[in-house]
Amino acid sequence: MATAALGWFTLSLIGVVSGPGGLHDHIRSSLFHVVSIATSTGFTTQDVTGATFSPVAKQVFLLLMVIGGCVGSTSGGVKVLRVGVMGKLLWQQPRFISCSSRQVNPLLVDGEIIRTEEVQRTAAIVFAWVALPVLGGLITGLLTAFAPLESVSGMFSALGSMGLSYISQESLVSVGTGVKVWYILAMVAGRLEILPLLLIFSRKVWT
Repeated sequence: MATAALGWFTLSLIGVVSGPGGLHDHIRSSLFHVVSIATSTGFTTQDVTGATFSPVAKQVFLLLMVIGGCVGSTSGGVKVLRVGVMGKLLWQQPRFISCSSRQVNPLLVDGEIIRTEEVQRTAAIVFAWVALPVLGGLITGLLTAFAPLESVSGMFSALGSMGLSYISQESLVSVGTGVKVWYILAMVAGRLEILPLLLIFSRKVWT
């Protein structure tokens, strides 16, 4: 987690280095916002919707909203472990394809075998984390005049309980009821890890 945060901090520092202020201000501002977003704290010292951060930094922050913190923590996002599992699965796919069908190729994370059920659950959550913000961004863009980055960031913020997005507070207050309801559902889904909320729509749960 610390290594990943250092990497995102470095990228975000590159994104803001062209802005106003000295190197010390850039380092302090970048580190603070990386930690704030990675832990879903939501605090800011600079206006993330303004010109303080470059487009590169804003995209890094958006990616941090998706990844989030550690599994088992109260932070939002997909979680670092799930991203690692999906990355390792992608990395091992060429070897799986080239091996014999009789060969057993378990997915290992830190020397432990990840069961197929867990991999499938992780893939489902990651897919939902991609599909819901895209759908929510389309709905937001349809019902408001927000730019694409603003629309998507609003959904990432709601789904990950991040507390900040590229939509200004004044504009967010004035959005219509439909967008607010969608954001409320996204916040509930993100806090419950999405899958438990989907169980409500399963007929077997109610029988």
